[in-house]
Amino acid sequence: MTKIIFPNFSVKVNNSVFNGYKEDSINDKVDVRDYRMWKLTTKNDSVRLFTDDGEGLDIGTIEIVPNNKTDRFEISYSFDVQITAENGKDSVLWESMMPYKIIKDSSSYFFKAPEHNNTYSEMYSKIKEIKQKLKLRDTTFKKEAGNADYGTSNAEGIIFKNRLCEIDPTTIIYLKIDRFVPNKLKETKYLLIDFSIPE
Repeated sequence: MTKIIFPNFSVKVNNSVFNGYKEDSINDKVDVRDYRMWKLTTKNDSVRLFTDDGEGLDIGTIEIVPNNKTDRFEISYSFDVQITAENGKDSVLWESMMPYKIIKDSSSYFFKAPEHNNTYSEMYSKIKEIKQKLKLRDTTFKKEAGNADYGTSNAEGIIFKNRLCEIDPTTIIYLKIDRFVPNKLKETKYLLIDFSIPE
């Protein structure tokens, strides 16, 4: 079990156990690689959870432990979609954050986080909608291998503003935790679930 301690409440992750480190940046980082109890105390508004496992990260059940039992919580999730130039120049040409989607409270402070496979399906469904809305044309192109590999491979792309581009969801799922006292929003914290595979 992992416990992330914010000033007014804690978050227990009951499925995966995180081993990580704290760094002096906007987000604390937590690495999913150990099987011992791990605790993170933070005053930051967001905490990044990440893995070097190619199968991605499923956190399972999230439990909120409030300092005050009269507090109420809502958890929702989102992701953003980017259109990037294939040649790497000008980087992100278009970006949009998808609307946050509420996760139902399964049993008094317990929430079931979205599984990464289901989330990816939802992402690519949104990409299809965006392609239709922006009237983007699909194409294929030869892409240079990354990660110090050699050669090229066929890749799928789009034509955006007369440029060869790629459209992909980012590798981060944003979990938003809203705290209400009793029905007035008092604060918002974030768990950033990073599905990327470090190079």
